[in-house]
Amino acid sequence: MAKAITSNTEKVIKKIEKMAVKMDIDIIKVFFYVGEKMTEIARSLPAGQSYEDQTSNLRSSIGYIVTRNSEIVQASSFQAIASSTTQEVGAEGAQIGKEYIESLIGKNDYELIQAAGMEYAKFVQAMPGRDVIMGVELQGEAQLKKLLGRLNKKTYKI
Repeated sequence: MAKAITSNTEKVIKKIEKMAVKMDIDIIKVFFYVGEKMTEIARSLPAGQSYEDQTSNLRSSIGYIVTRNSEIVQASSFQAIASSTTQEVGAEGAQIGKEYIESLIGKNDYELIQAAGMEYAKFVQAMPGRDVIMGVELQGEAQLKKLLGRLNKKTYKI
């Protein structure tokens, strides 16, 4: 006696492809959410906790990008903001930040890159009691791991 086993592999493959698209969208959403939060916090750190904002170029140069396969899929606005002390607008910083962060794109499947684009950011960051983005990046990394962990446990229906 023989029994034929049949399957509709084409149908299963289409369902798996739909699931992969949903997973891709969810990963991008997580990276976008964390990037937005990190940028918002870093740009709004008070002077006593970070640094005195003279030209606003440094704060305006802070931003993020999300990439998939080395292509930008989401990015912060890099909107120039006004200094809280001098009211100077950091247009130069916004442009430099955008160009700098785009130069950091790697070859990974997914990336969330946050940076401060002004060349003097690392010197300000190294000063005692000053935080440009390092504290925020540590918080963002923890949040990203937590959210990706939740996503890993999410069940995608086929």
